[in-house]
Amino acid sequence: MQQLYYQLYNTVEDGEKHGGDPNQIKTIMDQIVELQNQIYAFKDKEQTCLEAEKDLEWFLEE
Repeated sequence: MQQLYYQLYNTVEDGEKHGGDPNQIKTIMDQIVELQNQIYAFKDKEQTCLEAEKDLEWFLEE
């Protein structure tokens, strides 16, 4: 993710100096959004697993 932000920063800076390519910026932004969505999905799955683990612990104690 950091590499994409760095790449985006450099692309925007180069664009300001040399009239950059908006499609390249959009491509990088789309990649960043996709990674963020994957992170959110992983966090949701992690939360679901933690809840299932708590339920299982409760069940085994009962």
